[in-house]
Amino acid sequence: GTPWRCRCQTTICPAEGEPGVLYLSREAVEGELVLRPRQTGDEIALPRRGGTKTVKKLFIDEKVPRRDRERVPVLADGAGVLAVAGFGADQSRLAQPGQPAYALIFWKKE
Repeated sequence: GTPWRCRCQTTICPAEGEPGVLYLSREAVEGELVLRPRQTGDEIALPRRGGTKTVKKLFIDEKVPRRDRERVPVLADGAGVLAVAGFGADQSRLAQPGQPAYALIFWKKE
């Protein structure tokens, strides 16, 4: 299993977000939301990280131990990766203040 937990609820994106909460644009979600391990070819463009990189490379660059990589949840939909637990959301999927959003929280259960 994984020590990670996730909560997702519908909301309106606030002007000032809460720490640890990712606000995903509901309009940017295509199809069903799926929480799963990373898959070959998964890519994400994290804000302030410069460009798109594969989730595999992100884990390597951030020194996530190999044994833990399959246990880090990836939230995806029909169009690809929305967010990676502990790292953040794809910048193209983030909600703007006032937009309908999904408030997403990842945390580790000790």
